[in-house]
Amino acid sequence: GVPISDWQRAAPLDPPLSERFDIVQIALSPEPRAVLHERIALRFQAMMGAGFLDEVRDLHARGDLHADLPALRAVGYRHLWQHLEGQCSLAEAVERGSAATRQLAKRQLTWLRKWPDLAWIITDSEGRAQGVARGPADAGASDSRTVVERADPGETSLKIALRYLAGDPI
Repeated sequence: GVPISDWQRAAPLDPPLSERFDIVQIALSPEPRAVLHERIALRFQAMMGAGFLDEVRDLHARGDLHADLPALRAVGYRHLWQHLEGQCSLAEAVERGSAATRQLAKRQLTWLRKWPDLAWIITDSEGRAQGVARGPADAGASDSRTVVERADPGETSLKIALRYLAGDPI
């Protein structure tokens, strides 16, 4: 393959994309943070129900892999691998995997807070859009954002994002 940097040097855009298009940055964030934590736990359980443990068990049984490989240090894999190694119970592995996913989500939200001009679409516990907020954001910290527009009752996050992109009032 050819690195993207080689493509960019070979055919520079003039003017750059950032000058040719209006770039709109949008983040979805449930409120309060407990909603995000609940969704993470449900997602991890759904992955387990879909055969995640079997997948890790098959990798473990290969014999040519070890816990220090980058792919096996990924959230979830590392914890189930520890279970298969006898280092913890399955329940502990699942809880550790969920906790690590929550920590990753927190790091992602921290990273997103640093983006200038980011619009946050705030969702409720059912995933329904509640409005668009501007300003630093962190799930569960609504006082750090200013809600600039409220969504219609039951309006989906996708619909509110498309309306926001179109510049239409909510």
